[in-house]
Amino acid sequence: MENVLERAAVMSEGDVIHGHHLPPSLQMNRYQTKPGMGGAAEESGFTNRVANFEIELITEALKDTSGNQSQAAKRLGLSKRMIQYKIRQYGIDWQRFR
Repeated sequence: MENVLERAAVMSEGDVIHGHHLPPSLQMNRYQTKPGMGGAAEESGFTNRVANFEIELITEALKDTSGNQSQAAKRLGLSKRMIQYKIRQYGIDWQRFR
């Protein structure tokens, strides 16, 4: 936890640490899949876990590239069109990483 806070303090541009300065694993509640995204039987199963992992990877890539979707897609080995689809699908606010 100490390392996380130190990194967040270094990453912040002012006197305030925002949620996007924290690791994606601590941001997951904001972007967890919504009921109905994978069917009732899948909500706590494999599909939900894969979706949460995708959200974490995309969020981290967007954070590392200051919200640049093209660069984030390249880091993940995706096309820009695919990352844009996933961002819409999961409701990720990519602009907050700018």
